[in-house]
Amino acid sequence: MGLEKTISGDTSKLIWEKFVESLATAGIPYAMRMIDRMPAFPDELPPENWVEIRFSCDDGMLTVRRTTDAISVVVWGNADQKLQDRMQQVTGILQSMVA
Repeated sequence: MGLEKTISGDTSKLIWEKFVESLATAGIPYAMRMIDRMPAFPDELPPENWVEIRFSCDDGMLTVRRTTDAISVVVWGNADQKLQDRMQQVTGILQSMVA
């Protein structure tokens, strides 16, 4: 069980470093956990051609999946309201980057 929000757009516009800067500007703590289903260091940067990233923030774990024309934000399990709100906030940041 989980929740998923998908955003259509040009995902080549998504630069991970800029996304992380946007998280910091929004006051969202961030630590990388997995890159393309492999464990990652908390401050590790993904390769340019990444497909799936999992990162943790203060409210839980979020997964970001990328295809050529869409980005999905996923939370796994029973997400409480705080994590759902965080998911919405992250989705908004991503939407502004790929629109």
